[in-house]
Order: sequence, then C-alpha cells, then structure tokens
Amino acid sequence: MSAGRRGDAEGPRLLRTVRSGTGSTGTWLRGRPGTAPGQGLGPHPVKRILVAGISGAGKTTMAQAVAARLHLPFHEMDSLKYTGPDWATGPDFVEQVAAIAARPGWIIDSLGYPEVRDLLWEHADTVIWLDYTRAVVMPRVLRRSLRRTLFRERIFGGNVETVSDWFRRDHPAWWAWSQHAARRAEIERRSRDPRFAPLNVLRFPSPRSAEEWLRQV
Repeated sequence: MSAGRRGDAEGPRLLRTVRSGTGSTGTWLRGRPGTAPGQGLGPHPVKRILVAGISGAGKTTMAQAVAARLHLPFHEMDSLKYTGPDWATGPDFVEQVAAIAARPGWIIDSLGYPEVRDLLWEHADTVIWLDYTRAVVMPRVLRRSLRRTLFRERIFGGNVETVSDWFRRDHPAWWAWSQHAARRAEIERRSRDPRFAPLNVLRFPSPRSAEEWLRQV
C-alpha cells in the first residue's frame, strides 16, 4: 500500500448514485454541517479527486468546475501524457504523475492511463464517476472530434486529429463506443476494491444529475 494512503481499517464506501430531482444532491461533497469546503463525509477529506468516465462524458469540464469551487489544482491527464508529435508520451510521464499524486490536493480528469492508474487510485480519496449512456456520450464525442478534424485544432503536444485517425481503433469516437461497457465495469470494480480504501465514490447516471449536484457544491 502506498505511503500516500490513509489507514486501511475501513473498506470502500458503497457507491452512491445521485439522481436528479432527489432534493439531496450536493450534500455528499459539501460534507456534514459545520465542515469546511473540501471536507468529505466523516473524517475523510475531499482533497484528491479523480473524475472518471468514458470519452465524451465531460470529465474535463466537470473537473475544472469542481477544482474552481474547492480551490484545488486541476491537472489534465492528456496534457501530461502527450507532450510531443505523433502522440508521443513524455519520458517523465510516470514521474510527473507520481509527484502530483503525492501532493496534498489535486483533481484529475481521468481514470488514469494503465501505467499510472493504480498509483492514482491508491492516492485518491474521491472518485466522481460520470456514468452516462452511449446515447449521451456518442453525440458529444463525435461533435468534438469532427470540430477538431475540420478546424485542425492543435491539442495535446501540438497534435491534431486527422481524417485517417477516424479509422483507428483508438480514435475517441471508436473508443467511446467499443469500450463503453468495459470502462463502466472497470470503474465499478475499482470502486469496490479494498486496495483503494477508504474511497468515496459519487456516481452520476445523467448529465442532469451531475449539473444539479454541481450547483450546490
């Protein structure tokens, strides 16, 4: 177990699904009455947050919004990983992520790439899970990739999404469609894995539920 973790006497908290119109959104991250912003349920602080979900779920937008409200540093995972042409991974990517994970507070817009995934989950105290259906994420990811391709937007490491990229299995649109079920299953499994305890997990089944909750954070 990483030295960055808190004690492991308590198992992961049960997944808490927040639906729209419940009247109770916002209480989870804001904590009990009298706690300061950024304090979680019970004794566990909300300081190290992962925003998880499939491509197109809106992880970056959510992470930036929560970071602003809780005054936490925001880190974009793809900007950390892709630092050169042809989607090259930076040589110090793992070391960079490890240094961030060891800090007292942060929010990252990702489940984590395989080489840093366990590291991040071992340090995280909170996971915000945008568990949206394909019907929600596919129009979003298609619009985003189409815009990037047509306007040749330079993104991570100065790279662009090209027409030929659309025929690759790792293109965001193909990935969002083909890996939707697998990504959901992995987040579910990790959320209940005692290796990552104690862990607060807030699961949003729809954008509306996430938006209602965010307004009260």
